[in-house]
Amino acid sequence: MVVSMLAGCASSTGNGEKPTIMLSDTKKTMPAEAETPCNAPVKLPDRRIDAKETTTFWDADRDSLELCELRRAAAVATIMGTP
Repeated sequence: MVVSMLAGCASSTGNGEKPTIMLSDTKKTMPAEAETPCNAPVKLPDRRIDAKETTTFWDADRDSLELCELRRAAAVATIMGTP
């Protein structure tokens, strides 16, 4: 669980009082997509594969990896509060 601490200080009133510090906990919500596990690599057949199959399997793995990275980046952006 990630907790963000926000601190705010009241300005001094000039009468010698110390500023008041207020802390509050805020919870960040994680996008549901970020909780989806990444796909496992394509299971290769137990035989020789030709160039077309190699390319097809490789493309599937790359697409899966890209999607997983997008979900990871969305989770990090949500938690860190960045666009």
